[in-house]
Amino acid sequence: MRYTQQELDELQKKLYTAVLSDIMDELAIQNFSLSGEIKPVLSSGKLIGYARTLHAVDVFSTPENPYQKELILLDSLEAGDVLFALVSGKNHNGFVGELIATACIARGSRGAVVDGHVRDTQFIDFNRFPVYAKGTSPLDSKGRVDTIAIDEPIICGDTRICPGDIIFADYDGIVVIPAEKAELVFQKAMEKVRGENMVRDELSKGCSIVKVFNKYGIL
Repeated sequence: MRYTQQELDELQKKLYTAVLSDIMDELAIQNFSLSGEIKPVLSSGKLIGYARTLHAVDVFSTPENPYQKELILLDSLEAGDVLFALVSGKNHNGFVGELIATACIARGSRGAVVDGHVRDTQFIDFNRFPVYAKGTSPLDSKGRVDTIAIDEPIICGDTRICPGDIIFADYDGIVVIPAEKAELVFQKAMEKVRGENMVRDELSKGCSIVKVFNKYGIL
């Protein structure tokens, strides 16, 4: 099952990483949260979509045909996809910039997560394209890194990301929901949100938090 853009919009509106994390803990899903070093760039908001993975590594000269694998991936993006770039090594560069963001937007991509740095951030922000990254750099990636793999499983920190897994990001962090668990995770998360809404309502009226917890089992 692949969620439509409208369905993804609804999930993005109603859910958040904390409640998704609680559900994945409950389901004993391991290592689903990315490093807190990867943060929203400027005013980037919530992000949800299907991972399209890319792995780039250090190079020390410009390849004969730079960018080739990432161009193939960018041309194949579909509505609902999220570009997920693992940029390994120490050659700092702004791996995602204005033109890559433009290509993503044109194909209906919902955003990008970069385990690395990005550039042209004012353009990205102006176009309301959600991007999460470790930081910024004005440097081009050409001659510093090159993509060695696309649409293959990657390891980011302790987290394995497979093409088709769902990425959900907000100001608390980024979680990776395995594709085969997504429907169950979202179902249980929506149920928990409804319960939390009732708890919040009772607490706001001054009810005892002990009594409320005993009633709902939610905190």
